[in-house]
Amino acid sequence: MSKDYLGRDLALGDFVVFMRPRYREFALGCIVKFTPTGMARVKYGENSRYEILQGGAQLVKVEGAELSVLLLKQKH
Repeated sequence: MSKDYLGRDLALGDFVVFMRPRYREFALGCIVKFTPTGMARVKYGENSRYEILQGGAQLVKVEGAELSVLLLKQKH
């Protein structure tokens, strides 16, 4: 079981925040798969068209009110 930066367990379907590749900004994504070594495959972006492979320490799990605020702030 992988853990996020704050030490919380990560699971399939969890929403996470991470640094976008080649940018110095955060992105919201959803874990869609784990590799045998514990890396998380995260889909993000418009219509979830991008994927990134990240270690748990590079992710912060968001849920509840935090997730609601992030979803409302997304550009559509």
